Amino acid sequence: MIEKAYAKVNLGLQVIRKREDGYHDLKMVMAPIDLCDIISIEESNKTIVNMISDKEDIPMEKNIVYKTIMLLKERYHISKNVIVRIEKNIPMGAGLGGGSSDAAATLKCLNKFWRLNISKNELVELALMLGSDVPFFIESAPAICEGLGIPTQNISIPTFFDIIVIAPTYQSFTKDVFQKCVIKEDDGRFDKLIKGFNNNKFNLFNDLESFVFTPNNEKSIEEMKSILIDCGCINAIMTGSGSSVIGIIDSKMIDNSIKKIKKELPNYQIMKCKFENVFIL
Repeated sequence: MIEKAYAKVNLGLQVIRKREDGYHDLKMVMAPIDLCDIISIEESNKTIVNMISDKEDIPMEKNIVYKTIMLLKERYHISKNVIVRIEKNIPMGAGLGGGSSDAAATLKCLNKFWRLNISKNELVELALMLGSDVPFFIESAPAICEGLGIPTQNISIPTFFDIIVIAPTYQSFTKDVFQKCVIKEDDGRFDKLIKGFNNNKFNLFNDLESFVFTPNNEKSIEEMKSILIDCGCINAIMTGSGSSVIGIIDSKMIDNSIKKIKKELPNYQIMKCKFENVFIL
């Protein structure tokens, strides 16, 4: 059985407050894009997670997909085992939600594979047990997400625009970014973002942008944003806690713009993506 695990982009990210448990409550607009990992599941006599990636593998016991399998086995008293192969296309540590999406895709796939008949609400509950943003990927549709990334309202965004994703050679570590972040005053930027969609405007913002560490001889978040805009994007923003930066662009201009960006950033991964409006369980 095969399931696609779509990446996401943040079109808005507002840090609301620091919680007593050390995490932060957020208010975000997230949207799936067509960049995806491929999850495949087969029966096995032993539970194995095999990540196919050119990056260093995560130890299996620490992999969120392995934790997802163990959670389902324990909660629903499953004695069967599976081998899960993850074809990684979403860069890791890039703010594109690859790990969270893999976990949600595994939940949905195993729900069908083991014929568990878990409801959407219960899948969301399980997703929250696995980590922030995982609940978003259960439905994987453009949404306002609050708290720890729980979707509270599906929304429409102008999908005749495309996305350019710049994934630099360095990763951003979520814990470090949030430890440094300073909560900003609410100036209505979130409402402005939502209202802008009705007029085909992308009033993008991300409260975490200025707290990402840029290694020596690498481009900062602001420099990558400037390159995207100089090369034709109508606006640009860091996604998640970084390190990827996205640009919104007219579909007709994207190929020419990508050529220009690749000349500016020859060592960075530059990806052409589309918004993915999917509702799958």
